[in-house]
Amino acid sequence: MKFGVLGLGSIGKRHVTNLIYLGREVMAYDPSNSVAQYAHDNKIELAERETILKQCDAVIISSPSECHL
Repeated sequence: MKFGVLGLGSIGKRHVTNLIYLGREVMAYDPSNSVAQYAHDNKIELAERETILKQCDAVIISSPSECHL
């Protein structure tokens, strides 16, 4: 099962850590360029939101609540 994480703030990173611990494949999106090193270090793929929504089996929305649709 492939998971997508939208938002890599502190909560998003916590979700990523837990998913990796559970042996899940993870893709993530964050509008900030500062997450590239985090993604590389944790071996997660950064992708656009649309790609994540099409390719992942489940998505965790961990962006600030005022950004939720």
